[in-house]
Amino acid sequence: MGVMRTLLVSLCLVTATSWAAGDPYEEAAEAAMQGDHVLMQQRYERILASNPDDVRALNGKATAQAWRGNYFAAIETFQKALSREPENTESLVGIGYAFSWAGDHAYAVDSFEKALEAEPGHLGARKGLAYTALWSGDAAKARERFEVLLAENEDDADLAVSLGQANLQDGRARGAISAFDHALALEPGREDAVSGRRAALGGAPMFEASAWYG
Repeated sequence: MGVMRTLLVSLCLVTATSWAAGDPYEEAAEAAMQGDHVLMQQRYERILASNPDDVRALNGKATAQAWRGNYFAAIETFQKALSREPENTESLVGIGYAFSWAGDHAYAVDSFEKALEAEPGHLGARKGLAYTALWSGDAAKARERFEVLLAENEDDADLAVSLGQANLQDGRARGAISAFDHALALEPGREDAVSGRRAALGGAPMFEASAWYG
């Protein structure tokens, strides 16, 4: 599962057991799990056609738009959700990632910080701040944040890979190898951990942040 999908999967999806058969939320969740983001967006738009103020559906539509690479459209949709519920943490975290992928890192940080004000300790917001630091080229800050997050979430292979990438950006080969080894212990053969470890050993080109924008 790619980083983009991993970061947003908890925002708006419902489990199939949470809704009755044929429920439009369930149908949207199933489309997302199948990787059909066009159908996912259509399912949420169908809900919004009858209830344009449904914040869950707005968040779901925005998530689908972001997964499709339509970051500015996603931002607009998340803003609609926030106009209904200004402190909705799912909306704040979602728009934070959309801003970050669009390259608007200052707005991303502001959104994640607002999410943390609304819900202190929110994991998605804390991850968002770490990833935004990584994507904006602040390797030292990213490394510090990922170290704390991984210490608290040792079974999160995505965090381990991201810590490895932050170490690579920061010129810390040993730290990168250790982080990638951590990820490989959790997910043997994981491609980005293997390639990252190879880079740390000097056998591959250096990591580029742009490769992780989605």
